Amino acid sequence: MSDHRQINPPGFEGYVDDWQMSPGLVANGFLFLTGMTGHFADKPGAPPTPEDQARIAFERVAAVLEEAGCGWSDVVEMTSYHVDIHETLPSFRTVRARVVTQPFPAWTAIGVAALATPGVMHEVRVVARVPDTAPYDHARDV
Repeated sequence: MSDHRQINPPGFEGYVDDWQMSPGLVANGFLFLTGMTGHFADKPGAPPTPEDQARIAFERVAAVLEEAGCGWSDVVEMTSYHVDIHETLPSFRTVRARVVTQPFPAWTAIGVAALATPGVMHEVRVVARVPDTAPYDHARDV
């Protein structure tokens, strides 16, 4: 039996079924998240504005954090990827400032030519320390 725990909040079934990846995976006391984007959950594509996409991406990150018993203050590292970074990063930072709390995580923002889903402008992934009291309601051994 592995010491890895897969975190699958309701609504994230497509990550496992369609992409064969875990939305989150707990290993050795840390939660590793798959990159989350601001694509529509119920249809192809993404909202037209970078700010709306960032908001959705951060909502998805928050859902996985919560499912694992974590919050934004548990996040120790963040990596974000941005199409046309000089145009899209300011709105991403605006949304990030509303949700990311102190102690602020280490953060690297990377400009990219494209992301996997057409029209998506941001992707964000995080690593969080899992509190000792975290529940695993929708987790399963991997």
